[in-house]
Amino acid sequence: MELEGFLPAGVQFTLRDPRRNYPLIGAEQQAVARAVTKRKNEFSAGRDGARASLAALGVALCEIPVGVRRAPVWPDGICGSITHSAHLCIALAARKIEIASIGIDAEPDAPLKPELRSAILHESELHVSGAEAIALFSMKEALFKALFPISGEMMGFHDAKSDGASTLTLTRDIGVFKAGEGFKVSTLHSENHVISFCALPGGNE
Repeated sequence: MELEGFLPAGVQFTLRDPRRNYPLIGAEQQAVARAVTKRKNEFSAGRDGARASLAALGVALCEIPVGVRRAPVWPDGICGSITHSAHLCIALAARKIEIASIGIDAEPDAPLKPELRSAILHESELHVSGAEAIALFSMKEALFKALFPISGEMMGFHDAKSDGASTLTLTRDIGVFKAGEGFKVSTLHSENHVISFCALPGGNE
C-alpha cells in the first residue's frame, strides 16, 4: 500500500487483517467480551496495529482502552486513529508535539448507495457522482476523527461540506472549531479502497 508516501513524516502506520484475531490486553478483552466474532476480530486488529505503530514511536507495550464514544484512549503525548473495513485495518500513531490530532478512514472504493446520499451529502454536494460521494463520506469520517479528541463533540455529516477539492469546511461551530473553518483532508485510492487522512497542525504535549 502507498501509505508511506501519503502520510506526513512523524505518523507511524500499521496494517492488519480484520478477519483475524489478535491478542488483547486487560480491559480491551472486557470491551468486546459480549461482541460477535467479527467485531472481536476487527477490534483486536485495530489494537494490535495501534500497539505496533506506538512501538515504532518508541512507546512501550500498553493497553489501549475504550473511552468516550468508544474512541481509543491513547498514551499521554500521543494521538492516533484506527479504521477498518471488512478486509483492511489501518492504525496510526504520532506524537502530539508534532501533530495535535489525526484521523484516518478507509472505505471500499465503490459508489455510495443512492439511498444514503441525502444523509451523507450537504445540500451543496448533492450534484456529485456516486464515486465522488463515497470519497466525501470517507473524508468526513477522517475529519470527525481528527476533531473529536479536541472538540469532545460529535458531528453529523451535514456539519462539514466540500469546497470541491481537498478541503472540508465546517457549517457550524464544533467545540473550539468555528463555522467556516477549513481543514485539508487528503484522499488515496489504493487496494480497492478510498482512504482519507486529516491532521491538525500545531501539536502540543
